[in-house]
Amino acid sequence: MRNGYIFFVKEQLTESRDLEPERPTRDLMRHIGTMWNNLSNSEKQRYKLMSEVKLKQWAMEYQAFLETQPDKEEYLRQLKELRGERRKHLKVYRAKKHRRLTQPPRKLSAYNIYVRDQLAGATQDEIQARFTDAAQSWKTLSDEEKAEYELEAKQIHDHEMEEYNNRIQAV
Repeated sequence: MRNGYIFFVKEQLTESRDLEPERPTRDLMRHIGTMWNNLSNSEKQRYKLMSEVKLKQWAMEYQAFLETQPDKEEYLRQLKELRGERRKHLKVYRAKKHRRLTQPPRKLSAYNIYVRDQLAGATQDEIQARFTDAAQSWKTLSDEEKAEYELEAKQIHDHEMEEYNNRIQAV
């Protein structure tokens, strides 16, 4: 639900865009945020009241909507289930994002590098055929040719680890 700040932003953003249409949105939002912080509590109260009115209006509309549902309890159960699934999805997403930021990158294999090179420039229709060809041709490469891809995989991993270590030290 919208809070008072959101109503303030909506109002000020419209006015600011009319006055300065070329100014980037990011700059406008910074300026509006500063304006909000400089408002007195009595000035902010107007927007907080707008928020409360909107919340009450939404609550009445939601209750009216629920009354139109043939099986209100079943609808609420399904809604609760969907919210639970969404929360679970967000929890997994956040955990994966955290791992990406905090764990060192996995090393690509020489085979990964070889397939990447073989698929470079392939259209969507060609990918499957090229992938099959790459898998077959990998088996026929000599040890010296595979060693080149192993070296490239190591160089890529070393570079990614250096970036990772710099990122960790910066925190």
